[in-house]
Amino acid sequence: ILAILFVLARSAFKLMVERHRRVLGSRLKTKLVVTYVGLALVPGIVLFIYAASLLQGSIERWFAAPVRQVVERGNAVAQAMATRIDADCLRAARLIAAELDQFDLADPATQPRLNRRLSQLRATFGLEVVAVYDGTDFVMAVVAPQTGLTDLPEPGREFLASVARDGEGVRRPSEWRGRLVLAAAAAPAGGEPRKVAVAGTLLAPALAADTADLVNAYQQFLQFEVQKGALKASHQLTFLLVTLLILLAASWTGLYIARRVTVPLQALAEATRRVSQGDLQFQVEAAADDELGVLVGSFNQMTAELARSRE
Repeated sequence: ILAILFVLARSAFKLMVERHRRVLGSRLKTKLVVTYVGLALVPGIVLFIYAASLLQGSIERWFAAPVRQVVERGNAVAQAMATRIDADCLRAARLIAAELDQFDLADPATQPRLNRRLSQLRATFGLEVVAVYDGTDFVMAVVAPQTGLTDLPEPGREFLASVARDGEGVRRPSEWRGRLVLAAAAAPAGGEPRKVAVAGTLLAPALAADTADLVNAYQQFLQFEVQKGALKASHQLTFLLVTLLILLAASWTGLYIARRVTVPLQALAEATRRVSQGDLQFQVEAAADDELGVLVGSFNQMTAELARSRE
């Protein structure tokens, strides 16, 4: 836009300088340029105003539609479901951790009884994974056979350390793409290291994908709403750019046609001055066609006949 404005201002300044210096043809050139720019300016401004108002109304209608309510409710449902799943897993982890005081994790003789109890608790709470850690050291885990898991999901040492310090926590490993929810709770009894129970549930792939899509759609809508002003401004600048391009094309067309007229006229004026000074051998060499070409040819023929008459 700045470049086009510079070119237009430069052309206008050159016309003003030529008129001030009373260059032959400057008035005709100015009239042609003003006429062409005026013919393009009026419809260009009308189209610019109409397009800008139409865009503004369209954007306002987009945001006035119940899209925001739908996206907000979808996000609220997704968040509520995620909160409910986290709360259920965390409640199960607390109840499992409360029973760990009955078992000596360092005694191998208690492991069969611990394994049976963890299997019962997993089935009772409908979990896919139940694991027990002594601090950050793995002790035992049971996995639901229908899940098809070949490897035990790792909660991570940092997560276990924070649970042992804070008492509980929830983690969604990124490598599971939001499908796996791990809730951990530390045994209420003191001592170091603290016993940690981990309860995990595995969401259906479609449910996890739909939940993530709802959250992403809400975030994208918020970003789009923040950029509403920038969107309007960018489209208005685009319309302004098109309008200026039309004006630039109109002014260039006017200057081009004016040059096709004024250059032969200036050459004829110079030739007239030279002939009046006695130079009958002078010929106009300006490129011209149509009526101006006929005029230039007639002038050259006239000077040639004058030269022969003088001889």
